[in-house]
Amino acid sequence: MVPGGLLERAGELARIDRLLAAARAGRGGVVVITGPAGIGKTTLLTEAEERAGRAGMRVLAARGGELEGGFSFGVARQLVEPLLAGAAPAEREVLLAGAARRGLIALGDEAGAEPPAAGTERLFTVVHGLYWLVVNAGGTAPVLVVVDDLHWADQASLRFLLYLAGRLAGLPVALVLSWRSAEPEAGADRLARLEQIAAESVASLAPLSRRAVLALLTEEFGTEPAEQFAAACHAVTGGNPFLLRELAASLRADGIGPGEAAADQVAGLGPRSVARAVALRVARLGPAAGELARAAAILGRQRTNWPASGCSSRARRCGLCTRSCARPCTTTSLKPAGGCVTPRQRGCWPPTARTWTPCARTCWYASQPGLGRWWNGCGRPRHGRLGAAEPRARRRTCGGRWRRRRM
Repeated sequence: MVPGGLLERAGELARIDRLLAAARAGRGGVVVITGPAGIGKTTLLTEAEERAGRAGMRVLAARGGELEGGFSFGVARQLVEPLLAGAAPAEREVLLAGAARRGLIALGDEAGAEPPAAGTERLFTVVHGLYWLVVNAGGTAPVLVVVDDLHWADQASLRFLLYLAGRLAGLPVALVLSWRSAEPEAGADRLARLEQIAAESVASLAPLSRRAVLALLTEEFGTEPAEQFAAACHAVTGGNPFLLRELAASLRADGIGPGEAAADQVAGLGPRSVARAVALRVARLGPAAGELARAAAILGRQRTNWPASGCSSRARRCGLCTRSCARPCTTTSLKPAGGCVTPRQRGCWPPTARTWTPCARTCWYASQPGLGRWWNGCGRPRHGRLGAAEPRARRRTCGGRWRRRRM
């Protein structure tokens, strides 16, 4: 554990410390932090802000919002509005000296002007004005510009940050940016250009190791957990700090301690906060992604047995598939062709049904209109012998031992 409570982030913090030291010496630069949701990007940026503040630097911070992507210069406003609002009249004149005054257009403060539309020559004038506003701010104290969740930033703000990142040489300005990897966004080309500018200063955060998971759980429970318990938590969360903390909170709320006996209970827990976060991410990808997620929930880890129709990039963004396929995979791939109405009709079972557990069969039947009455839970039919189209195997109930026998 490094100072600030961050686990296995010493390398990234050292890179940020070097960036801040260089900015104080008049050599500006960029650090880019990427990684999946919950991996700890925001915590790392918060630590960077605190370190810059302790070093006497001026901090300009902003964060992209999922519902604010269409708000022109929304992120830029977060950066400069507090700076101007907190400045005395004399300091404000210094900040707005020269071309910087044109940056007020982004705030709608110049003669009631509205922010310009993307792609116009007037937009370049505003971006250039915002750049000089940051430069003027660095004239009194070194500046740290921090933007989190840049994948949700509006296009005008992305253009401003790209303009700023390419002109930091010789300036007392440090720029730290973060965004989610593999997240769909309209400004992917600009984010890729920012990575090119940052070059060797791009840090992709890795999941926590088992050792770090053990340390985090010790912090959460106040006592060192059993090794089997820590291993189970690491397995179900993949070492994601956010998921680990939510899982620990859910366990504490249920009165479950970190002993060996609780290791088997870990896999069955699903914190509601995590479920909401996942549901929001899947919803942003469209209806097809929602159907794919429901299919994955039924099939579990048997991804190699998914239908031959394949999985789209939406599946990879959800973490549901790592293959590169040509056509999207949705639950329509799992449904019987021709709209059969009884399980006795040939062809009504999905192509992967032979690999399903009894509960998976029940879930599939319950989701099909007109078929629920034929199924009686735990993978058994409601009306005697199974249909001809069912796999030639039966399994015992979920609590029993699985056995296969010929029909």
